[in-house]
Amino acid sequence: MFVKRRRWDATYDEAEAPVGRLISKYAPGAAEATDLAANPFIRLERSLWELSDSSGAAIAGNTSQSGSWLKARGARGRLRPGIARLLNNPKTLVAAIEALLEEYFTPGAAELVRAELGLDLVFSPAASPLRRPSRSVSKRVDRAETESVRGRFHLPTNFENLDYDTRLRWRALMWLVQVRATNNNRIPSNQLSLFEFEGKRIALADRQRGIRKPKELEAALSIKTAYRPDHQSRPYEDGVIGERLRRYKYAGEDPNYFTNVALRRAYEQKLPLIYFLGLASGIYEALFPWWIVADQPEELQVVISLDPPQGTDPIWTPWARRGRHAAR
Repeated sequence: MFVKRRRWDATYDEAEAPVGRLISKYAPGAAEATDLAANPFIRLERSLWELSDSSGAAIAGNTSQSGSWLKARGARGRLRPGIARLLNNPKTLVAAIEALLEEYFTPGAAELVRAELGLDLVFSPAASPLRRPSRSVSKRVDRAETESVRGRFHLPTNFENLDYDTRLRWRALMWLVQVRATNNNRIPSNQLSLFEFEGKRIALADRQRGIRKPKELEAALSIKTAYRPDHQSRPYEDGVIGERLRRYKYAGEDPNYFTNVALRRAYEQKLPLIYFLGLASGIYEALFPWWIVADQPEELQVVISLDPPQGTDPIWTPWARRGRHAAR
């Protein structure tokens, strides 16, 4: 079977912008410096990294040169062949990335780097001797069919005969149980687009909107409150009403806007919702299941509860029971 090999080399011209941007963003005090990428490009551990100019002549690791000097000479770095062969094993690559993130970044910063770079990593318990315990989210969570999930939430016996909406919500909730456990419920936003259902990827949250209604559904699937620092005002005043109640604001001021209509349908059909609450920039906590127990178009809001309304389909009883025991 043909397997596409990754590139393990780059010119300085290729690396300068993305590496410099990351250093500026995540290295304290680096924003004012110039040639941010030059020093790591030259000084990367030489037992791993070879550096040469356009003629193939080696560039010493103890040199102190500018980015313009490197570009003028067509500087190119590459991982040594033995290291490249190791990293062509996906498990070793994942373990190496995790080792670097955990060694040089705080947990919060590491999660933000994973989210920004789209590091959707897949782990196995014995990935490599390099592997360390990690809170990263797995790209594939085996459709939540792990023993721990099955032990608590059995699929209904007639699952395959249920309507599409019900099947999708069940699978999404089961998937999130495992994602939350794997990631300590600090989920990078890019992970919320990785859920797959019946052979199709369906994002559980919208990037730009707070209310998520997949085109495959008539009713809203999830709601989201983005993170804002304390000194910044929020565009919508979502908030806590009581111990198990919250208010969630409509999108805009038109009760008949399509996402607001989708909320209303979830209310009328007594369907469970997922609530993504921002913990930091690009990091969300998944809270579920919630039900809409009041629609208040005059207030441009709905009221959501951890307790399902009377008349909710018994199919959701296992999740309702879960909600009664914990808000999170």
